[in-house]
Order: sequence, then C-alpha cells, then structure tokens
Amino acid sequence: MLRSSAVVATFANALARVLCDRYYDRRAFQLAFQPGDKVLVLLPIPGNPLQAKFQGPLSWNSNLVQSTTLFRPRTEGGPSASVM
Repeated sequence: MLRSSAVVATFANALARVLCDRYYDRRAFQLAFQPGDKVLVLLPIPGNPLQAKFQGPLSWNSNLVQSTTLFRPRTEGGPSASVM
C-alpha cells in the first residue's frame, strides 16, 4: 500500500513538473548576439543578493559557456573592465 502511494506521488510530481515547465517556457525565446552589439544587462547589486539593476548599454564581447557571458562596459577615458 505504501509503495503504491509512493509510485502515485512520484508520477503526480513528474506530471506537475512537466506542466509547470510547459507553462513557464512557452514565452521563452533564445537570443543570439554578435560581438560588438550593444545590450542592457541585469546585474546583481553588491551586498543585496536579491536585488538587481539594469546597466548598459554594454558591448557584447563573447560567450564563455551557455550561462556565462563576457561583456565589455563602456568607460570614459580609461581601459574597459570585463563584467561577468
């Protein structure tokens, strides 16, 4: 009895996950940028891990991996630093 309840709960959890993913991913889209494109970036605020603010326009530099992107900030009169 307990084993069958666990199987039913696992199945219900998997179904709920699929439906949730389908609901939230239906408006998602993939963007492709070329090096040199100007973009706005949502970066975390130091000291406030749950807050973020937009910065930019930044120059798109390159993709390091799928979730890490290297940007080149626009600076006035000094060398530009990389923001990750």
